[in-house]
Amino acid sequence: MTLFVSEGASLEGARLSDHSRLHAGDAYAYASYSTYQHSFPYTGDYRIDALLEGYPNQTGLGALGYQWNAGRALGSPVQVTYSFAAAAPSYGGNVDASSGDSGFEPFNAEQKAAVRQIMGQLSQEFGLDMVEVGDGTFSYGQIRFGNNYQETSTGYSWLPFSTPDDRSGDVWLDLWTPQNLSSLAPGSEGYGTLLHEIGHALGLKHPGDYNAGSGGSGLPGNYLGTAEDNETYTVMSYTAPAGGQQRDWFGMYDLLALKTLYGSRNYNAGDTVYSYTDATGRVLKIVDDGSGFDTIDISGVSSAGNRVVDMRPGTFSSIGVRANGQKAVQNVSIDFSTVVEKFVGTAHGDIVTGNHANNVFVLGLGSNVADGGAGIDLVQYTGNRAGYQGAATGGGLQVTGNGASDTLSNVERLAFADSKLALDVGGNAGLAAKILGAVFDAPVIRADPGSAGLALAKVDAGMSYADLLTLALDLRLGAGRTHEQVVDLLYTNIAGAAPTADQAAPYLAQLYGGTFTQASLGVMAAETAENAAQIDLVGLAQTGLIYV
Repeated sequence: MTLFVSEGASLEGARLSDHSRLHAGDAYAYASYSTYQHSFPYTGDYRIDALLEGYPNQTGLGALGYQWNAGRALGSPVQVTYSFAAAAPSYGGNVDASSGDSGFEPFNAEQKAAVRQIMGQLSQEFGLDMVEVGDGTFSYGQIRFGNNYQETSTGYSWLPFSTPDDRSGDVWLDLWTPQNLSSLAPGSEGYGTLLHEIGHALGLKHPGDYNAGSGGSGLPGNYLGTAEDNETYTVMSYTAPAGGQQRDWFGMYDLLALKTLYGSRNYNAGDTVYSYTDATGRVLKIVDDGSGFDTIDISGVSSAGNRVVDMRPGTFSSIGVRANGQKAVQNVSIDFSTVVEKFVGTAHGDIVTGNHANNVFVLGLGSNVADGGAGIDLVQYTGNRAGYQGAATGGGLQVTGNGASDTLSNVERLAFADSKLALDVGGNAGLAAKILGAVFDAPVIRADPGSAGLALAKVDAGMSYADLLTLALDLRLGAGRTHEQVVDLLYTNIAGAAPTADQAAPYLAQLYGGTFTQASLGVMAAETAENAAQIDLVGLAQTGLIYV
């Protein structure tokens, strides 16, 4: 669906009409804005407000009433019924002499299947219970679906509670538009038209000043600017993306608005793998995921496809090949509340940007570029550590070997088949090394990667410096240790020789006097320059800390 239609029903009963194509010179050409217009703030977020219709010239949440849970708190879940009209409704909606609408035909089996698929996903993703009911003369759904003949549009609908009769929420598709009637797979033009019209039926307006057959109103409103008023961001837009793809689901701004209206559910709960291929480039997709350890896997994309992935919420990735053979651009988006933890790449060289989580990057062969962003991020390799070489490059790291040549930044860990390497010596890895040196002595750091791995796991999980020091002392000396044992251990490991009675006395006095706890004394010892020297902290910063 390349929707170049819609306006925003600012008056009660106004119909939202939609076209599948905008031709040069059409009378309903609309105004565009270089930046967003936010004349009537409702939620305060222009991305949401551009898709919601409020009562005329009102602001604030109280101005919102064109949604099925009107009268209840915004975000309240609600049941909405729908049905497929078996005959022309007694209250009308299918006939309008002014716009040339006429006739009636019920939805065919394929149209019904597409609607049920959409309604099922809406029920899983949002606080909407979309329930199909029977359709008769006096009993029918709040949203009714039917076909008719339309001279100026390919489909139209009404916002909830926007008419004085039961037309509110009804969806009508044009019988003269063949895409409306068959081949209604997700990502097809007809499927996109259904998404768009159902968006209206749930309370979403167009994000610009336009409506099929009537042009723009020229009145103040909430409108997106030209950079965002397109189907890349919202299926409710008239403007197709540069690549001409259709959406297979709502866009990121649509999800923001629908979650604001009806709340959200734990959609795609659990560990979910989102696998993409060259064919992904033919559609506009979105990842909306409520929980779990989730993965974007582009290993099925060929060298002909685009392979640029951004895992941050509210961003776009370019994955696959368009229908014309060109590389797809910004065709996969990440919902604003979604966190994806893992990336699996191709053998052709990829570009990936991580998010704030602790990301795992499985990079394939070729020249890859990975930016881990925030969090403790790990790049995973298949070969043994000896088969790779690393070199610092302007704040990052170049890793080569076994067919890979990767440029890494903001990556804290490398994993190989036989061991792992912690690069964040200025962070958690350094803290772990300093504790190991102070409590277990310097040789342990390089001779026992298992101990390094245990310490790293604890600090990565959020254990405090003092608590980790206490755990180390428990393991080294036991829970019943004396102050004398602690002072002797720490002094010996730091200075290289046991303390004399005079050397130990001031530390013991502070322990018995309560100035120090064993943990705080241990932290002080671990942070000394002598400890940094004896564990060769500077050298570790160059080589990394080996752990398993």
